[in-house]
Parts: sequence; structure tokens; C-alpha cells
Amino acid sequence: MAQNCRGRFNADLGLAIGPFPDLDPAATTPERFHVALATRHGTRSKSYAFVGHPALLRLLSAKRALN
Repeated sequence: MAQNCRGRFNADLGLAIGPFPDLDPAATTPERFHVALATRHGTRSKSYAFVGHPALLRLLSAKRALN
């Protein structure tokens, strides 16, 4: 998705976040979401735990990606 975003908009960078898992408060381990950054040198990705208050999860995920 990050490579497609970069190419589609003819941008220097492409950033993709997701997919967002369903929040399951009973889960023993939190689900993970993925962040990818595409540059002219390639693509890097990393996954993070999807934790926090349900009302803030997408906002916190976006901030994590930008960091």
C-alpha cells in the first residue's frame, strides 16, 4: 500500500497503516497493526500492538506511524 501510494501521487514518500484489528478486551495478547514507509530506496515496515482506549486507537495509530 505504501509503494502504491507513493507511485500514485508521484510523491517522495508513501505511508500506509493497517489493517486495524477488532478490539477484543478479553484477548490475552493485543492484536497488532502494521505501518509501512516507502521511499525511493525501498520499503520498511514495522508492527505495533493495538492497545489503548477504543475511542483513541486510530488516532494513536496514526501518531505512531508519523513518529
